[in-house]
Amino acid sequence: MLLRILAAVAVTIILVVAADPRRILALALDADPLLLAVAVGLALADRALMAHRWFLLIRVAPEGRTVGFVDTLKVSLATTFLGNFLPTSVGAEALRVFELTRLGFAGSTALASVLMDRILGVVSLLMAALAGGLLAPRLLADPTVAVSIGVTAFASLATAVLLFSPGVASFSRRVLAASLPARLGRMADRLITAMLEHGASRRTMVIVLAESLAVQLLRISQAYIVGSAIGLTASFGVYMALVPLALLVLLLPISVGGMGTGQAAFMLLFGRVGVPGAEAFTLGTLLLFLGLLGSLPGGVVYAWGGSGFNRRLAGAN
Repeated sequence: MLLRILAAVAVTIILVVAADPRRILALALDADPLLLAVAVGLALADRALMAHRWFLLIRVAPEGRTVGFVDTLKVSLATTFLGNFLPTSVGAEALRVFELTRLGFAGSTALASVLMDRILGVVSLLMAALAGGLLAPRLLADPTVAVSIGVTAFASLATAVLLFSPGVASFSRRVLAASLPARLGRMADRLITAMLEHGASRRTMVIVLAESLAVQLLRISQAYIVGSAIGLTASFGVYMALVPLALLVLLLPISVGGMGTGQAAFMLLFGRVGVPGAEAFTLGTLLLFLGLLGSLPGGVVYAWGGSGFNRRLAGAN
């Protein structure tokens, strides 16, 4: 963990030096505070929407009928806050699985709800990127952008086929049973079953996907507003195409809180449309910082009552 933090700090320092530290400082200090405040408001809104889509996925399971939205919101905010200090958001997801199992959920059901939340989030990122490509088609001519979108599209399609095709799921079961030790094979079988049960609830999946798209639109709008706050003039279509790809990089369990990797992704992608390194670095850094501010309510929730579900009140919600 310490080595990962030190590596993230080292990468960030290298990027700052390469991008011109004086220019970065000037951009940050001159940023429009009103626009930044609006961006923070959007960050809070997307946190609430993310909690609601997870709540809907939890409710698919029989045990989920005892969990209320307010309780789910508290856990989502608290684990998101704690996830800022763990490798990307993987730590936050592990905490959510743990809290559901403490509440009495089967491990496979708890993991399935979190995986479905993450998978549909990634699919919505892809859909947003494709929409951005239609709004800014010249970006698709860039090999880096085109390959990134293509790889994401393939992975999302393969995952969707696995989730919603009983035949593919059955084949996956046989492969896993033949290649894994018996205990791991049984665990994988239970997980696939739980994920198929989620996928069978079509209405819930449609609503969750719609909310996931709304979350991405909020995040893209947040990036556009932050870019405007520091004087960038790129079109909204550019943000639609590039921000989802940068967010995908943040999902990789490499850095801590997206430090280093986030700024590098924004510099690489926005550099393709002529945005200078200092501006792209500042954009990525401000978004990470504002995201941290947006998770502060989770810190208050954690300090007040911890990160877990209220087991005494859960049945009453």
